[in-house]
Amino acid sequence: MLTEFFNLNKIDSETRNYLYREILEKYVWDKTKKNWKRRQKYEQIGRINTTNPTDGERYYLRILLNHVYGPTSFSDLLYVNGIQCLTFKEAAEKHGLLEMDNYISECLNDASVYQMPYAFRHLFAVILIYCEPTNVRQLWIDYYKDLSHDYQKNSLLADEECMIKTL
Repeated sequence: MLTEFFNLNKIDSETRNYLYREILEKYVWDKTKKNWKRRQKYEQIGRINTTNPTDGERYYLRILLNHVYGPTSFSDLLYVNGIQCLTFKEAAEKHGLLEMDNYISECLNDASVYQMPYAFRHLFAVILIYCEPTNVRQLWIDYYKDLSHDYQKNSLLADEECMIKTL
């Protein structure tokens, strides 16, 4: 149904004004022909199957389908302002559809000044588990120095060993 929705957007410019969930208001799915036909009688409210954030890319695809009008393909959903994203999550972030991690960064900035590396690593783990940051890799890059400060002081540890101990 979704790939035929993309095809419909390619051939019918009017459908480019609809979100995926809105297509059911104007079109009906023909199970035998496996395509969309314009509704003849009345409007219908449609829905997209729910997904959980733990479903990963499938979840972010659903978010995009609920906010991007008239996509013509999966790759079309990955383009944001002329730039191709690598994942649906990245595209959703660039569309501003995901909560940003500003509050997490503020918390970690404050804590990095006052907390010992062990306590800071504990706080970092708590944030990863309970706050569901949108860009874990960037948080790791931004705060690695503070997370590994005690290990970096040990001149006997190689960089890789320091990173492993920090993890």
